[in-house]
Amino acid sequence: MEQESPFNSIHNESLRKYLAFKSYAYIYEQLFETKIVHRERDREKAFRIRYDIYCAEYGFEDAKQFERELEKDSFDDIAQQVLLIHKPSGEAVGTARVIPPNARELMGSFPLQEAFNCSQLSNEFSLQRMGEISRLCVLKDFRGKANLDGKTSYNPLDAIYGKFASKLIKFGPIGLIRSAFEMSADRKLDRACAIMETRLIRSLERLGILCDRIGPVIDYHGKRQPVIIDLHGSLCNIRARQKSLWEMISYNGALQNRLDIVRDHNDMIAHRAA
Repeated sequence: MEQESPFNSIHNESLRKYLAFKSYAYIYEQLFETKIVHRERDREKAFRIRYDIYCAEYGFEDAKQFERELEKDSFDDIAQQVLLIHKPSGEAVGTARVIPPNARELMGSFPLQEAFNCSQLSNEFSLQRMGEISRLCVLKDFRGKANLDGKTSYNPLDAIYGKFASKLIKFGPIGLIRSAFEMSADRKLDRACAIMETRLIRSLERLGILCDRIGPVIDYHGKRQPVIIDLHGSLCNIRARQKSLWEMISYNGALQNRLDIVRDHNDMIAHRAA
């Protein structure tokens, strides 16, 4: 039986490691960065992106309801927003938000509770440690965008990873998920509810993000399914499955360390209250 050349084994392993590194850490950082919103003008950028997608493109919301073409609702008064910035152009091209629980009215904390009723969204102890990730969207022209605009020099394998990257960053993209985890940790939250298209859920699960499907597909801005995401458990799972992605999404472990503390804190409170 003909044996595989040792050179081929080394080459394939080197290529695999190269693609893993380039696809997540290098390519993503060349294309995108995220910016947690603190200024009103940046909040308006997020609302305008949402208008372009939810009103103008898909018609999920009635455009006539929103003055100045800014799509927002009452939950934005307490939500934390993030912008996705396309580095080569400097333009804001995507957004997401994290809504914290309403301590005064836990059963009315999230839009998802208005659309879907289940025990996981009505349990007081669960809600105290949970936020909602919503309005996660990217402008049409930047969904799956993987060209390195302005890059003039490439090493011999750059042509390969350019195609490979487009399959990895077209859902989310990853940076918005990372920022949603980060904003949740800021609020001492280690779980998140969300309602997403099933194909996006499958994409996140392939990355290693733990999505507990808590109900059937419903008609909510299109056909979507409600999930609860274990933020801390997801980072642990990503680390076990895709180390290069974990290094990027956890800031090389710093975000996981923060979520370790948040989880332990929330577990202690729940234990004392039980």
